[in-house]
Amino acid sequence: TGVGADGRAWLKIMSLDDYAADTSAFFAANDFFEVEVARRVQQFGNIAHAWSVYEARKAPDDATPERRGINSIQLFRNDAGHWQITSMIWDNERPGVEVDWAL
Repeated sequence: TGVGADGRAWLKIMSLDDYAADTSAFFAANDFFEVEVARRVQQFGNIAHAWSVYEARKAPDDATPERRGINSIQLFRNDAGHWQITSMIWDNERPGVEVDWAL
């Protein structure tokens, strides 16, 4: 997700293959380190929702993150008892939209 120059929200929906094709060149040319700094999980039966606060940096020792945001991850517990991601969406901080660190 993001916000265009016109201030309107946009959403790009991708399969795993689409995501790999869309990001391969970027990750080949750029260092990227994303670290989870907070998490809240709510579970009901075989479904769960995780809010995962992240910080992204160009180098692991950068003092200030390049960006911060929240991943929203939906999960399903399969018949083997393993959690599988069914969908994921994320958004970055920007003026007027800041991470609530009290998750």
